[in-house]
Amino acid sequence: MMTLPLPHRLTPAARGFTLIEVLVVVVILAILSSFALLNMNFDNRGKQIESLARQMAALISLASDESIYLQQELGLRFGETDFGFYRLVKPKREASQQDDQRAVTLGEEDAKPDKPSWQPVNNDPRLRSRPLPEDVEVLLEISGVEVVIEDPTDADIEAGKVKPQVLLLSNGEIMPDFSILLRDLDGDHAYTIASGVDVPVIVERVE
Repeated sequence: MMTLPLPHRLTPAARGFTLIEVLVVVVILAILSSFALLNMNFDNRGKQIESLARQMAALISLASDESIYLQQELGLRFGETDFGFYRLVKPKREASQQDDQRAVTLGEEDAKPDKPSWQPVNNDPRLRSRPLPEDVEVLLEISGVEVVIEDPTDADIEAGKVKPQVLLLSNGEIMPDFSILLRDLDGDHAYTIASGVDVPVIVERVE
């Protein structure tokens, strides 16, 4: 009588993966991918804050140089959603021909009030008003005291009641001492822009 061989029993390694095992692997890979994306976004937020801080510092330095070159007093002001530069406009009776040329350079030739006032620099694209990212918090300290940042009204601007928080004087001074803190809403990334001694503006990362 012929004996037939028994069917070979598959070992667990030879059976392959079950559907549950495959699903578990897919879930694990999805979790790992989400962590990788979170880390990538985390790094991108940090780079965004750093880029904004360095851009802002460069603009402040540029405005300071422009103030010296044009012998024109400029200023920096923060609003709730933007920041921009202002220039001190002299009254018509005090404005000289040289002042008129400076006004044309900064795009304010028609904005001469009856008394000295600060007016936004409108026509210089380098010193134009710039929006602040919605996901970035801005804190401003003047001489060590935190300042409440508010948007000026159009009426206050036209009446010459708006003043910059930081002055960029034609003699090269930047005053008073200031510190601008930029950070993301979670507080994970932060940089400061501050007035310096050896250099006009310093950018530092907040650990």
